[in-house]
Amino acid sequence: CKIMNFSGDGIHLERIWAFTVKDSTLGCNQGSGISIKGWDGWITNCIMYSNRGAGIYADDICAAVTMTGNRIEWNRMGGINLANSSLLNVTGNYIDRSYGPAVKLVGGWIICNNITFTGNIFNRNGRYEGDSINEADDCQVYLENCNNITMTGNTFLVGKDDFGEAGGG
Repeated sequence: CKIMNFSGDGIHLERIWAFTVKDSTLGCNQGSGISIKGWDGWITNCIMYSNRGAGIYADDICAAVTMTGNRIEWNRMGGINLANSSLLNVTGNYIDRSYGPAVKLVGGWIICNNITFTGNIFNRNGRYEGDSINEADDCQVYLENCNNITMTGNTFLVGKDDFGEAGGG
């Protein structure tokens, strides 16, 4: 599917379980590419770009979800922005030029826990000069109230823009 230019989220999943989003393009939406409140899902081989929200977003709960082989770029709230999340497998994604962290996990009523990030590329993410985003979001990964988070074999490129010039997160 190609889901573009919606006034809200490209895909809004509310109290969902056992879901799959695969081989879709979600771009230029006024909300997030995919907004989740649910469990037991797979997000695979999707492109999420230029959304006003995050590429993948959850503000209530996101649990037991696998995110594999996605390209997430140019989203205003960051790449993967999740609250109250657990039991996630985030593998082989390319997250580029987020206007905020590539990954932001914030625990609240649930501590973000038991999450693995393996073999992802985090490229040029963080707050851009002139953006009104909180200065704490000027990073590749932002973790708050989390435990049992594993990051292995990921690549982080910061401080360089295209062609090696300074800038770009």
